[in-house]
Amino acid sequence: MSPSALHQPLATIPVFFCDAMQAHVESLSPSAHKPLAAVQSWLALGIPLSVIPPKPVTREELARAHDRKHVDAILECRTMNGFYTRAADVAASLPYTSGAMLAAARKALRNGQVAVAPTCGFHHARHAKADAFCTFNGLMVTALALKDEGLAQRVGILDLDQHYGDGTEEIITTLGVDFVNHYSSAEEYNWPAQAEEFLARVPSLVAGMKNCDVVLYQAGADPHVDDPLGGWLTTDQLAERDRLVFQTARELRIPVAWNLAGGYQKPLRKVLDIHDNTMRVCSSAYPSASREGLGNSLVLGPGSPGSARRCKLTVLNWNVCLAQRASTTSEGSIGRGYRSSGGACPDERRHGLWLGKDAGWHADCRIGQPNLDA
Repeated sequence: MSPSALHQPLATIPVFFCDAMQAHVESLSPSAHKPLAAVQSWLALGIPLSVIPPKPVTREELARAHDRKHVDAILECRTMNGFYTRAADVAASLPYTSGAMLAAARKALRNGQVAVAPTCGFHHARHAKADAFCTFNGLMVTALALKDEGLAQRVGILDLDQHYGDGTEEIITTLGVDFVNHYSSAEEYNWPAQAEEFLARVPSLVAGMKNCDVVLYQAGADPHVDDPLGGWLTTDQLAERDRLVFQTARELRIPVAWNLAGGYQKPLRKVLDIHDNTMRVCSSAYPSASREGLGNSLVLGPGSPGSARRCKLTVLNWNVCLAQRASTTSEGSIGRGYRSSGGACPDERRHGLWLGKDAGWHADCRIGQPNLDA
């Protein structure tokens, strides 16, 4: 992309998601099934988004950051994943979650501003060990891929999750990586009395990565005062943290690819409210006059079925969709229990929404669920 094309106003916020990123695990952590819930919640905000299916990373790409035998054992369900199971659906989701992070970073580099991967479960994953709900370290998979592809000479990892990114640091040390600027706030900040000091320092933390081509930002929800595994920032302080990250990065023209990271409050709605705030301040930090008049809409990204029409879906209809799906599916698996009746979409121009092979099309369409991988 030419320099003149960078930093142009964004008509939509790019979000990399497909249903293949989902897995269903009984666990303290909701991270395996949180991506779809987060995207659905964001769509209801009325912020124009481009939902773009990411390509899965290959075993070779995973093996840049991890021991190859470990990669094979995880994907073949011969060893335990970060949830301490050998579940096949978790293994199947992993190339897509790292793929979403990598796709978001590439997109942020192309647009010079921001992109989103609604993913979790990265920073505790070590070179040859899965741990603490993290199986593969998508942050380091992304950083190493960008370097090898010549897209970035330096990569920043700004980890503002509640917990220290020990897996990230271990991979950096094990592989002798010298082009990643890694900062994990948990090494220094853990107490409510430190909140104002931390917030005052956020701009300088971002500015310290000014020499990086892109920053991978972990916008963790678990530092919230009510989180069972967190406990030092209020809802407003978390939103201010995010605002300072995005505002400073934009002022310094540092591209940002951000993800969800941790969050363990129940019900999940409490965690989603925090992620909604992150999306709100992200949208505010990257304003565009071209969004005025769009209203509550979504634009499908390239590669989505029906995307040739660049379909827009009003949030009014999306809310109907959510209500219908919630009434026909079990808790925690919205979109998976919907029954299709076959046939063509009666209004594909308006309802051509695709959220993955299980989420299917907009509920009003009453059509089947084509396979994204077909």
